[in-house]
Amino acid sequence: MSNFTKKEITQTFINLCEKKSYEKITVKEIVEEAGISKQTFYNHFIDKYDLMEYTYARHTKEMAKLVTQTNKGKFSEYNIIVQTLNYFYKYKKYFASLLRQTSANEFLTSMYISNRAWFSECVKHKKHVNTLNYHENQIIDFYAAGAITLTRKWILNDMTEPVEEFAEELFELLNYMLDALNLPVVVCCA
Repeated sequence: MSNFTKKEITQTFINLCEKKSYEKITVKEIVEEAGISKQTFYNHFIDKYDLMEYTYARHTKEMAKLVTQTNKGKFSEYNIIVQTLNYFYKYKKYFASLLRQTSANEFLTSMYISNRAWFSECVKHKKHVNTLNYHENQIIDFYAAGAITLTRKWILNDMTEPVEEFAEELFELLNYMLDALNLPVVVCCA
């Protein structure tokens, strides 16, 4: 199976998401736009939900790479937030399409899982530990869900608030979480 074909299918999907609601996109439409057969699509993906998961995972890897390059190995929570929001901004039509789903939103679930993992890593880094207790995980769950809710609202409101201002709000939320865990807050480097 050609990696090129998988990339073409993914790019076609992103282009379609920028034009219309994710829920209205069909596999038939994806294969027609990509100029491939249905069998070729199904050689790479189970269904459009699998394609969405793969696409989001690819975006997540690209965001992580961008953050790593920008921070050159330094752990800067604020810069990570800004770079992530800039990435969302760059692909805002695509992300807005995925977030407008009215049915079970797999994308929102994926965002939550990624965000929760990042919050958890921030706390482990601050505590110099490999595992967290039940109470710490509950606090992380609460703040991760809140950050995703605010980010979803920001994206769906067409990102009218500048990236840096919204990043400061999320950074403040991160500090509230650290404070709730009796950890030192971090200073914004903006």
